[in-house]
Amino acid sequence: MRMQKGWMSILLGVVVSGLGLALLNREKPMIQQRHYDNPFGWGVVGFGLAHILLGSVNALRD
Repeated sequence: MRMQKGWMSILLGVVVSGLGLALLNREKPMIQQRHYDNPFGWGVVGFGLAHILLGSVNALRD
């Protein structure tokens, strides 16, 4: 059974985006609020979304 093109990229993008959102959702110590100002977390989310977008294009192209 052969997997259609692009699905591995989409799956990787979902996992990486979830990791980035987990990094953004962490509470800072001594401050009981969530701050969404972590540039590394936003970079990981963007990298994951790029994989989802490119995987979707690759899957729909064929």
